[in-house]
Amino acid sequence: MLNQCSAEVDHELVLPINSKVKKMVNGLNNNLPAAKFTYFDSYNMILGIIRNHENYSTRVVKVLFFLLT
Repeated sequence: MLNQCSAEVDHELVLPINSKVKKMVNGLNNNLPAAKFTYFDSYNMILGIIRNHENYSTRVVKVLFFLLT
């Protein structure tokens, strides 16, 4: 069983979509000053935990592993 996306999926699908959503949210905030839109980049947050798992408690890593499997 594969527990990660292929690099192709990351670079051709996930990252471009995330970039476009972030730009869209920034545009909405600039064009609609009475509203507040927020973009939360869960992809890079989770990737950071996976790549630097030794900096987090085993509890955080176990919860993340549970959620991803």
